[in-house]
Amino acid sequence: MAEPVPMASAPATFAAQAARSVFGVAAAEWITTRSEDFPGPVRRTLSDLRDAIATS
Repeated sequence: MAEPVPMASAPATFAAQAARSVFGVAAAEWITTRSEDFPGPVRRTLSDLRDAIATS
């Protein structure tokens, strides 16, 4: 079970989650637009990564 976040660090936690969220969206967009430039196995890995970002 995760430890409760102290109130003093809640804004920092929120900021970290927002940064991951923004990075995730940018990464998913990059993967979507560029995945065709890579060979088959890499393309499949990128697709799996994009799907993982979308579900997280």
